[in-house]
Amino acid sequence: MEKRTRKKNNFNQAHQILKKIKSKYVVKYYDSFEEEDKLNIVMEYCECGDLSEFIDSQEKTKVLLKEDEIWKFFIKITLGLADIHKLKILHRDLKSLNIFLKQGKDVRVGDLGVAKVLNQTFFRENFYRNTILFISGNLRR
Repeated sequence: MEKRTRKKNNFNQAHQILKKIKSKYVVKYYDSFEEEDKLNIVMEYCECGDLSEFIDSQEKTKVLLKEDEIWKFFIKITLGLADIHKLKILHRDLKSLNIFLKQGKDVRVGDLGVAKVLNQTFFRENFYRNTILFISGNLRR
């Protein structure tokens, strides 16, 4: 029973996060519902798959992406993340499998299933605690 409650809470959190995001660089959220004990989220369809599949297909066909195409992907992904971060939401699972493509190589950031809404308390408690991991050894003393 506890596992089911935790899943439902995670679903509700994801639902609330997705409802907030309005960006042309993030997969659009339409609706969510529960059916036959399954939680469902209705999202924008990205007909060209994910960036990981795209990169694999480029590798198999030995067709290299042009530098300007790579920059366009990078810029659109960054704009999507910027829109998410403006809402104080942290994606926490950014990878090529979670970048989706539409026709014309239009890019969308997606799969915010483990996203976290940041608040001042979270930031204060975790920033200083975790920053120590990234400081060089000679500065930790």
